[in-house]
Amino acid sequence: MKEICRLIQDNFGLAVSLPDTLLGNRLFNGTFPANDAEVLLKALMTTYNLEVAENGGGLQLRRKPVPPGNQGR
Repeated sequence: MKEICRLIQDNFGLAVSLPDTLLGNRLFNGTFPANDAEVLLKALMTTYNLEVAENGGGLQLRRKPVPPGNQGR
């Protein structure tokens, strides 16, 4: 995931950060259009249950909060 964030920055000029270091070490394989960062970000969000937040001119990928009553499931 850290590599994907770096590639998004290199190819699209969009800074993407991962505050969760464990998430940063996750592996992700796939083929995506080289001209559409949005498609790649949506795939990451769906696969890893992430949300995107604006972060000072860039984006931050973080895990979605677990709704109350769903912990441990």
